Amino acid sequence: MVAMSQTTAEQTRAIEALLADAATRDSVAFCKLYRPCVTHPTRGVVQFVPWTFQAEYMQALDAGGPVLSVKPRQCGYSTTVMIQKLARCQTPGRTVLVVSRKEATAKELLRIARQAAFSCNPPFPVSLTVDNTLELGFANGSRILAESASENAGRTTSASDVVFDEFAYLPWQAEMWQSVRPTVSRSGNVAVLSSPSLEGDLFHSLSLQAQVAGSEWRYFHHTWRDVPEYDEAWYARERPQYTGAQWGEEFEGQFGSSSDAVFRAEYIDAALERGASLCSSMGTEQSDRKGIALGADVSGEGRDQSVIVYTTEAGGLYCPEVYGSWDVLPAPILQGHMEAAQAHFRVPLWIDQTGIGWGIRQNLTCESVGVVFTGGQTETHDPATATWHVSRTKLVTNAILLFEQGQVAIPPGQEQLVMGLRSYRWDKRAGVNADYVDALLLALWAATQSGSKGVWAY
Repeated sequence: MVAMSQTTAEQTRAIEALLADAATRDSVAFCKLYRPCVTHPTRGVVQFVPWTFQAEYMQALDAGGPVLSVKPRQCGYSTTVMIQKLARCQTPGRTVLVVSRKEATAKELLRIARQAAFSCNPPFPVSLTVDNTLELGFANGSRILAESASENAGRTTSASDVVFDEFAYLPWQAEMWQSVRPTVSRSGNVAVLSSPSLEGDLFHSLSLQAQVAGSEWRYFHHTWRDVPEYDEAWYARERPQYTGAQWGEEFEGQFGSSSDAVFRAEYIDAALERGASLCSSMGTEQSDRKGIALGADVSGEGRDQSVIVYTTEAGGLYCPEVYGSWDVLPAPILQGHMEAAQAHFRVPLWIDQTGIGWGIRQNLTCESVGVVFTGGQTETHDPATATWHVSRTKLVTNAILLFEQGQVAIPPGQEQLVMGLRSYRWDKRAGVNADYVDALLLALWAATQSGSKGVWAY
C-alpha cells in the first residue's frame, strides 16, 4: 500500500512537472493549469477561459514573429495579449514592452497582467520583485513595461516582445514603427492590434502587407460575430446607436474610406509643401512671421488631450503650429499652461468653452474669448462676455475653405496635427488626434474674424 501511494505521488508530481513545462511554451495550457482571473465588465472577477479565436491568437503569439490583428471593440483582445505576455515571463530574461495611447490605458493593461499573476491558482511560478503602475518585474529577470505612445517609444528599451495596443489610434505611429522595424526584421515578437481607422493609414498598410502570400506576419481579422457574448439580440439593441461607418469600423473590422475624411489629402499635402517652402525661404528662426491667433481645446469626458495651437502669418498665409498638448490635468495646472501661452504670444486665447471648458475659462486671469460648439447653424457673438456660439460644422467649413483656397501653410514638425487632419471626420469619435484639429479650428476661426489680429512677433 505504501509503495502504491509513493508511486501515485511520484506519477502525480511527474504529470504536474510536465504540465508546468508545457505551460511555459503554450499560453492556453498556462490558462488551464494556473487559472488566472480577469475582471469582466458585467460579471465581476472570473477565471479567464479563452474563446476559440482568443486561443488561436495566443498560439500565434506563442509561435513568435510579428502578428497583426484587426479586431472589433470590446472583444477581449487586450486581455488575451496581456495574459499571454504574463505567461511568457515564466521564461527568464524576457522584456515585454506594451505601448498604448495614454498613460492611463497603459496602466490598465499592466493591471490586467498584475491581476492575472496574483489570482493564479496554483500560484504563478515566478515571484514578483517589482510592482508599480508601469512595471512588473520577476525574480527570473523577466519584466513587463507599459508606456504611453511617444516619439521615442520602443527606441529606448531593448524588448524581446512588443505590443502596440489600438495602433491605428496611436500618435507617433511612424516614429514608433521605425524604432521597432529591426525587431520585426529579426522575426521579433511584435503584436500590432487595433480596431481599424482609415484606408491608407499605417495600420491599414501593415494589414495589407500581412495578407500578402508568403508574408512573415500572422494575420487575424475578427468581427463582433466571433465574440460568443454578442448575439442577434445584442446586435438589435446596439446597432441603432451607430452610423453605418461607425459600426463598420468598430464592430465589423472595416477600414473607413479615405473619402470620409473631412480634409482632403491633396490640400493637406499642398499646405505641407507651402510650409516647407516658407521655412526654407525664411530660415528656421521664423522671424518674419507675425502672430495672430491662439486656440485651445480642453479635454473632457471621452476626450484625450488638451491642446493649444497658435497661428502665425507669413506671406499672406496662415501657419499653424502646436504650442503644447497634455493629458487630463488638474484645472489649475492647465490654466497655468494657457496663461503662459497667452502671456508669451500676447493675443487673446480662444478657448473651447463647451462643457468642462466653461469652468476653465471662468478662472483664467489672461485675456480670452470663449467659443461654445453648437449643433445648429446659428452663429452668435456676445461682446460683453467675449463669447461666441458657433456650430462645429461652421468652424470646420471655415478651415476647409482656407485649405482649399491655399491660405494655409503647415511648417515642418507638426506630425500630430497632420495626423489629426488626415483622419478628421464629421463624427469626431472616429478620428485620431481630433483635439489637435479642434484647437486648430479655433485658431483659424480667431484668425479670420474681424479685429482679432494681434501684434506680437517672434
